[in-house]
Amino acid sequence: MTPLMVAIITQQKNASRTGPGSVTTTDPKTHVEEHYSSHGEFVKELLERGADLTLRNKAGQTALDLARENGNEEILSLLQAAGKPAAKP
Repeated sequence: MTPLMVAIITQQKNASRTGPGSVTTTDPKTHVEEHYSSHGEFVKELLERGADLTLRNKAGQTALDLARENGNEEILSLLQAAGKPAAKP
């Protein structure tokens, strides 16, 4: 399991992006405030730093497979925004 995979599988399905446990950042390019769950922020950072989405766990699943299985829309959106389409479930 990679750090990205662990962040994905330990994320609550409907984790809040506001309130306790959430993270608010400002995009340095657009100066737009962004809100993430704590795991969402971690996933975003890993993707920005080049997390390898082709790696597979012992069961043969990729991070994207795990994100689909978990069903967390925030994580799937982050993968799409990173240019890694969350294609067919």
